[in-house]
Amino acid sequence: MSRMTPRFHAGLRDLTRARAWGPTTRTSGPEMSTWASGSGSTSSSASSSSSYSPSASNMATATPARGYAHAAVAVAVDARTGGDEPGREFGPGAGAGTVGRGRRRRTSLTPRPPISSVSRPSGSQHPVLADIEQRVRLVKEAADAEVSASQSQTPFFTEDELMALYQDVLAHPEPQEIEVQAVEAPLGDSEKDAAIVTSLEQRMSTISGALPATSTVPATRVMQLATARLDALEALGSAGGHDPIAVPLFTAEQFGALVRSCMRERDYEGAEGVLVLMKRSGLQPLQAPMTMILAEHAAARSVTRFERCLTTLLTQAPEEEQRHLHVRVHLAASKHLALPESALGVLHSYEAQALPAPQKTYQSVISALYSTNTSVGKAHAWDLFAHMRYAAHPEPDVRMYTTMIRACASPVSGRGSEAERAFDLWTEMTVDKRLVPETGTWNAVILACARSGRKMWIDEAFSLAREMFDAHRDARGVSAYVPDQKTMCALLEGAKRIGDLARARWILAEMGAQVAEEAFMHVLHTYTAYVPPFTRHLARVVPSSNTTDVTESSSTPPPENNPSPRFTRLPPQTAFEVITEVEALWQRVLDHSLPLVTLTTRLVNSYLSVHYQHSTLSAARRLFGQVFTTVKPDARTYLEALERCAYARRGPERALALEWASELWETYSALKDVPARTVERAWVAYMRVLVLNGQTLGALTHIRQFAARYPPSDLLVPKSTKHPARSTRTAIVPNSFPRPIVRLTAPTDVPDDAVPPLLTFSDIELLHHRLVAEANLNLSRDRDGAAKKGIGYLKYLVKAYEWALRGRRDAVMKARAE
Repeated sequence: MSRMTPRFHAGLRDLTRARAWGPTTRTSGPEMSTWASGSGSTSSSASSSSSYSPSASNMATATPARGYAHAAVAVAVDARTGGDEPGREFGPGAGAGTVGRGRRRRTSLTPRPPISSVSRPSGSQHPVLADIEQRVRLVKEAADAEVSASQSQTPFFTEDELMALYQDVLAHPEPQEIEVQAVEAPLGDSEKDAAIVTSLEQRMSTISGALPATSTVPATRVMQLATARLDALEALGSAGGHDPIAVPLFTAEQFGALVRSCMRERDYEGAEGVLVLMKRSGLQPLQAPMTMILAEHAAARSVTRFERCLTTLLTQAPEEEQRHLHVRVHLAASKHLALPESALGVLHSYEAQALPAPQKTYQSVISALYSTNTSVGKAHAWDLFAHMRYAAHPEPDVRMYTTMIRACASPVSGRGSEAERAFDLWTEMTVDKRLVPETGTWNAVILACARSGRKMWIDEAFSLAREMFDAHRDARGVSAYVPDQKTMCALLEGAKRIGDLARARWILAEMGAQVAEEAFMHVLHTYTAYVPPFTRHLARVVPSSNTTDVTESSSTPPPENNPSPRFTRLPPQTAFEVITEVEALWQRVLDHSLPLVTLTTRLVNSYLSVHYQHSTLSAARRLFGQVFTTVKPDARTYLEALERCAYARRGPERALALEWASELWETYSALKDVPARTVERAWVAYMRVLVLNGQTLGALTHIRQFAARYPPSDLLVPKSTKHPARSTRTAIVPNSFPRPIVRLTAPTDVPDDAVPPLLTFSDIELLHHRLVAEANLNLSRDRDGAAKKGIGYLKYLVKAYEWALRGRRDAVMKARAE
């Protein structure tokens, strides 16, 4: 064995070099004997080299077990033959002139004897070869057994089990509980309570000296009898000079039966009397019935009764729901104010007592502040949100995030929306806090992005809608969110701002007969903002020589119009097609084919705006006198009509515009309570109509009338004051009005909503240019210098409004709290 060791290692070294080119896939047979014994002839060596050269097939089919078998065969043959044959070679050049390491090339043509010719006992086998073959056989048997077992074995999970697994993994999150307006008190067993009330009434009726009860409710009668008896006992005690002692007339169970009986009969005054009697008896009043009674007072908006009940019955700190109801009753009582002072005072007083109201209370106050539609209210809503996170609830819930994201769609400045702020809140809620949004949250962020008016954010709104519908499906493909009217209206808000009629038509088709009045109004606005790709002035003029066939063919009568026009796949290509589609949609409204669409003034205004944009002035005027049969026009109706006349085209349309604008102005002048900005636009539009028709002096007289009605002095305020809640000074006195500690809006960010109507140079620029032209041309009608005087007057008026506005701004910035 010691003599074979060097040869054994030499064989392994040469075999390792040979295996780098790839072993064969066979371990026995004639080829194996030839490979092991070698060949003395050049042809045999060449054939052996070609058979065992490295190839992809040999390397792909070779296995480690078979490679080890080849190694064992080679070592065994080398050990049995002595390993001294100089012609035994390995590698890709074996037998073709390549010489192995440390070996000479065999020049003899004598063939090597085969393995079978080596003298060994018959039937015997080398122990190494036998062991390797045994291991290879065991590996094959184990592999075959594993393959057969995997083919015959049934799957681990059935289809139903897999479906149940995926349903559990992809299940929709449970929605949060909806806030209830009133707390339901447990009413218990009515029969048992009735028996207790009957026994108590019989017992109290037998007491001498009791006053007769006047109520028809048994429980209330018991309360009246017990109150009379308790008053008599206290009178006796006070007459004897003794301090009053709490005497429990009933047990806690009996008091509960009386309260529940009053609740079933909706006798809240009787229930309140029972709780008062319970407190006089030295027992703790029941909290659930007390909260329900307070909810009834809050629904009735009775602050006096609410606080009287709270003061009379409460013996400890109010519960969370009771604090919420306390703020809400003050909020309902001061709904008409710009800032609900009493509600804010109660809210901050609870904070001072280290008993902050729940988040739904802050949400109610913020929603009420935004519903005032004033800049001060909106700014204070954002300040209250920041104050809440600092002083009460640092982690907002989904409802609070939804409210603030929706507030971004109507910012304090009133211009567009704050899409960036809304998206920051959305990311904070969904990514940082990992809160599951509701359908209202999706609608809020989509609306905030859509109202921005920028195409980037409008595309983001549609991407969010696609994610809302498709990215949250369960195992059966059912989406967790169902689009509603607010979702579609939010998407239409974005489509109409960029004139994307294709998306608006798709949304309208998706809604079908479920389209409502607001959604239909947005669709009409989209038709108004849509710019048809084909216009008449861009049409190519065809020479007259090529129009013969067209003229001859046009003599044939056109086909009859289809009474029910069909909508094509492509959007309208001309203004005429736009009007045709809108008329077809409007006819469906008149035929009540859309049951959820009702005729309103704003809907009619939207319908007219399409004709103002895509039809002629004469057609729009004719339609204006026909549509207002069931609804009345408002200030915006006359404003849009006047602005259409102010941009009349050259030619006879301007004379028609002057005639119609004069009729509209007479009716508009009789309107009252018109917003200041609407007043400015209407006066400027009528002035522009006069200027376009050459009546510059008439337009100048019109401006003088405006200045007389709305003088620049109206903009000046003698002394501006701000609400104490908007003060930014540090509160040192404890009795000062409570206000937010942290703010998100500066005083300069809050616009002034009470600015009277005024004029700027851009409003009277057209009149100024016409007066300058008349003065420079020295026309005969300007011999008295009326044009130059008009120019000077316009300069004075514009500067007067400008400086008055500056003074108003300075006064507002320097204003102090009352």
